[in-house]
Amino acid sequence: MRKGWLAGTAAFAIYGVLAILLLFWPKHPDLQHAVLAGQLTDTSVILWSLAWWPWAISHGINPLMTHVLWAPVGQNVVWCTSMPTLALLFWPITECWGPIVSYNVIALLSPALTAWSAYLLAREITKKQFFPSLFAGGLFGFSSYEFGELIAGHLFLIATWTLPLLVWVYLLRRRGKLSRWSYLILLGVLLLFQFGLSTEIFATAVLFGLLAVVVDVTYQAGPMDWRQRYQPLVETLIALALTAVALSPLLYYIFFKGYIRGPLNPPDVYYTDPLNYFIPTRLTALGSKLLAPVSSTFSGNLTEQLAYLGAPLILMILLFIREFVSQAAARIMIFILAVTVVASLGAHLAIMRYTTPVVLPWLLFVHWLLLDNALPSRFPLYATLVAAAISAWWLASSTTRRFNKILLSGFSILFLIPRVDTGFWDYPVHIPPFFITPACHKYLKPGANVVIFPYGFQGASMLWQAEAHFYFSMAGGYLNMPAATPVRFRHSPVVAAFYGYGIPPNYPILLKKFIRQNRIAAMIIPVQFQGQYAALVAPLHIHPIQIGGVALYLLPPPQNHVLVPSIAEKYRGHAGTGRQ
Repeated sequence: MRKGWLAGTAAFAIYGVLAILLLFWPKHPDLQHAVLAGQLTDTSVILWSLAWWPWAISHGINPLMTHVLWAPVGQNVVWCTSMPTLALLFWPITECWGPIVSYNVIALLSPALTAWSAYLLAREITKKQFFPSLFAGGLFGFSSYEFGELIAGHLFLIATWTLPLLVWVYLLRRRGKLSRWSYLILLGVLLLFQFGLSTEIFATAVLFGLLAVVVDVTYQAGPMDWRQRYQPLVETLIALALTAVALSPLLYYIFFKGYIRGPLNPPDVYYTDPLNYFIPTRLTALGSKLLAPVSSTFSGNLTEQLAYLGAPLILMILLFIREFVSQAAARIMIFILAVTVVASLGAHLAIMRYTTPVVLPWLLFVHWLLLDNALPSRFPLYATLVAAAISAWWLASSTTRRFNKILLSGFSILFLIPRVDTGFWDYPVHIPPFFITPACHKYLKPGANVVIFPYGFQGASMLWQAEAHFYFSMAGGYLNMPAATPVRFRHSPVVAAFYGYGIPPNYPILLKKFIRQNRIAAMIIPVQFQGQYAALVAPLHIHPIQIGGVALYLLPPPQNHVLVPSIAEKYRGHAGTGRQ
């Protein structure tokens, strides 16, 4: 037992050092003023969410519905990637050092924790062999999927610690190492944790997980009655049912508080090119420049081209199939690998952005509840996990010469090393002093509704609001795709103008109506963008106050008043307190 804990600790230490060497060491980013990501558009949602859940709960406000964004209408927080699990888990760090530091800590920890959870799974598969398990954990935790989503700032997609643990717990129960109640409790806790990370990953994990369990119990070896055979499936379904009961408040907000029909992202754009499993993108150090003419034709963008496994690892999988295909457990793993790879290709086979007439099985699921928002380009997550498990089994049990195993393992690592000579991991963050100094409290009343430029997803207003401890509300925001934006704002020509889609001829009249309808107290433009957005505020005929790095356009009464008294009440006695 003690030896196992020492080995597990050593594995986590190795993964932690590797994460630091890849993400932090090359450029030494300032973890208080830069994020370990390649952009701030989606990252700002994560930063806002890390601050929102602790703030809302500590102030006695319903965290499932926010009125500090798209005010006064508000927005359902459950329908966005708000990550309550991570926000609550890292509450102390956010409280002490802010959401940027909290984000960076999670970003550094996630590859190591993901690798370590895969190590635990591989250790069970390999009967506690250290190096095969260490190798498999590293493959999964430092995969192309992990680093691709890290560039996008998708913490909810890179914190995939629970997936290997779900399989690990199932294996422990199948092998009699866990009691029934222990299995139900552990599985339920892991499912709850995953739901709080990403509903998309939760839905697809349940789909592929149930398929794996059904195949497993169907092809169990040895004579047994139907109760023994299907007991793991029944217990898994019970755990899912108990999880659904525990999640009922969140499920209510998903399905009965503004349910969004149809996909938020087009699944026919975000699919996996089959060549991506063999050909690296700009994420990978070896071969990415040479093969750029091919990888540039893959669908979606760089952060959704996540399937690369590399030729050595694929060769290892083929050797595994040749040697172990006669075993039932191996056939199950091969089947799940094939299913996840085919599902990742989407509803129609497309190669180098040419859509072929070939229809694929995922077409059956594109209109299913919740699964209509699952992007096939993210399914390589599951294929990579199965590939890592297969590699651990092959290294531990194959009759291949040890030298050949070491050689193939080394080449597999070499082919998957990510590029660290880019600006992918150190995006600078600028916060105008106005939002983190008493100036904000001097000129704005608590709960005042404001418009900040650059507007919505085009800027960092979400982060600035979080850094100001939600002192003000915004008639704007960015929690999800346009389909999730409140109708009042989604169809507003003023909002379209804010986004830069053209100023209508009657804009001054529409702007005054927008201000009156949404009770706007001020418009705020960082000084470096003042010229760019001057035409949008010109009809106000207001001379701005230059303070704290922003141009502040205060609107005259009666507009300039507190929007949400209940929120203002929460701030009485709290204004000016907290981290500055």
